[in-house]
Amino acid sequence: VRITRTFLIAVLAATVVSVAAYWFGYDTVWVWSVVQSDRLAGTLLEAPPFGALLVVAFLIQGTLLVAGVRIMAPALDWLSCLLVFHAICLTFARAAWLGLGLGGAIVVLALVHNRRALRTQRVLLLVTVLIVTAAGTFAAGFHRQTVKGATLARAQQSQRPADVRPGLTRLPSIEALHRFVDEMFVRERTANIRYTQIV
Repeated sequence: VRITRTFLIAVLAATVVSVAAYWFGYDTVWVWSVVQSDRLAGTLLEAPPFGALLVVAFLIQGTLLVAGVRIMAPALDWLSCLLVFHAICLTFARAAWLGLGLGGAIVVLALVHNRRALRTQRVLLLVTVLIVTAAGTFAAGFHRQTVKGATLARAQQSQRPADVRPGLTRLPSIEALHRFVDEMFVRERTANIRYTQIV
């Protein structure tokens, strides 16, 4: 039990830091790139491995939660389970999602087989909360992408000259053309002088 508690607390701590960095717009926490290409990579620096770690922690936490086994305080157990599931959604890793589905199916079959450990009310409550969490996560992620795209578009628009049409480059000024021509004449005159000296 101590090893399981230590593992779940460690995963929860890494998840809290990573999710906070994701939503507050920080891609790097100390030396870890916790966000890569808008995917939660966590302390493992890649989204699929971090998602796999979260799936293992979630399945353990969810199974104990449904069975009524306390790891921490009841409120912290629920918070840990929901936060880890939220982080799994933010990884946007198909391998993690597939592993979550297969692992969840195995856990459900095991609980159905051992009905003494099954608590129907807890299962229904957990499934309902997970569905709401997933819907909220994807909605918030879509909104984040929309806001980020609009901000980037405004930044590009502000950098574009007002008197130049989109897709066209700025034409050189008359002074720049004069300087260019003068430099070319100077280079040609210098080359002619050197050629005359050699001859």
